[in-house]
Amino acid sequence: MNMKNFKQFLSKYYDKDSEEYYDMVNINISGLLLSKRSLLGVFDNFIDGRKSQSYTQPLSVWKTDNGKLFLIDGYHRIFDFLLNGELEQNIIILGDGYTDYYAEPKDDNVFVVNVDQRFNGLENIIDINMLESII
Repeated sequence: MNMKNFKQFLSKYYDKDSEEYYDMVNINISGLLLSKRSLLGVFDNFIDGRKSQSYTQPLSVWKTDNGKLFLIDGYHRIFDFLLNGELEQNIIILGDGYTDYYAEPKDDNVFVVNVDQRFNGLENIIDINMLESII
């Protein structure tokens, strides 16, 4: 992995589930490829009081053939980060290239982070009054 594309190389991260070490780097999450449907599902969880159980862990991403990073684990954390304007986050890249194991968001399912909005674009898919009610 070419580390010059990332803001900061932090350290190695040991993933207990896969029993592997990954490079942990810091990025601005506005550059991640995110799924609208996944964020809407997380909103339903937040309404029910089910928030992230792994808030301090790095986000897990996959690097596509064209260099895009898409989130494969961490949607509850991403939702919380977007709500609170915490856009600089740690990630680990679990793999790269073609995969049929993870579904890359496409077309109208792609969520675009908008840093000029209070909730970084979440208000484009969820009513702002509902967002305010969960913060």
